[in-house]
Amino acid sequence: MCYCARASARSEPECVGRVCILLLHCAVSPLLPVVTSHSHGLTSLSHGAVLGKLAEQTIEAVQQFLREHVANYVQLEALLLLRDDQARQWTALEVSQRLKTADDLVESALQALSEQSLLELERGADCLRFRYAPASAALSAAVESLANAYEHQRWLVVEIMSRSALERVRTAAHRLFGPPGRR
Repeated sequence: MCYCARASARSEPECVGRVCILLLHCAVSPLLPVVTSHSHGLTSLSHGAVLGKLAEQTIEAVQQFLREHVANYVQLEALLLLRDDQARQWTALEVSQRLKTADDLVESALQALSEQSLLELERGADCLRFRYAPASAALSAAVESLANAYEHQRWLVVEIMSRSALERVRTAAHRLFGPPGRR
């Protein structure tokens, strides 16, 4: 079905406008609009373009990076904040004020990112300071891919983070209680 601003719903694209909108249910996210071209030259949404601006390989790399290096949204937001101002050294208090998040959560997130070799930690006389400094070019490239995904397709990063969190819960339950059905 094609829905245009100046046309009614039709079974075939008989568009009078330049952009047709077709919303599809898909495995990635329900009712997710993504743009592709019709054979008649107009633009619509299709399942084949669900991955949008990001190539499938990039999405898999982002997913793997998040799974291995970023455990929660506070870590994600803190990492991207420090990446945006790479020369600056941040305290946990400054980051928590910018993110409007509790100091202890931010400090824990920054410590974890430092342990993942994504941030450089400097111990000052009165507090810890953190600066974006990935230990390798590969980590830096992965963070750039993540930042690009978060900027252009935030829903995708949120979906990946949510699925990773659910998988961690399932894995922990499996270890604690055994496989489903064996009780």
